[in-house]
Amino acid sequence: MARAETLTLLPIDRYFTIMHVPVCHGNQVDGAKAPMSGGCDDIWDQSDREDLAWAIARAEELIAEQLGTWPAPKWITSEDIWLGKVRPDWWNAELKTKWSKVKAFGT
Repeated sequence: MARAETLTLLPIDRYFTIMHVPVCHGNQVDGAKAPMSGGCDDIWDQSDREDLAWAIARAEELIAEQLGTWPAPKWITSEDIWLGKVRPDWWNAELKTKWSKVKAFGT
């Protein structure tokens, strides 16, 4: 499985499949079981995967900004939400977040 330091919602191997890049070549593998067959036969190295991951992550951010929500579930830890007076049972608690479609809150 292709790895990059930049985290994306779309797995890089899935991108390779969609774009008809042999997954083995995208993972820097070549040999008898992963032969060059014409077409997109470039072997991707780590810097290529990093560049791809950065571009995917940036596209996901732009989509999220336009939609107001992420295109796939995303764990966000950098948004602090301060609560005022809320009933102890949380009944009818109203919160304003930057993103819509919140599934769960942390601590």
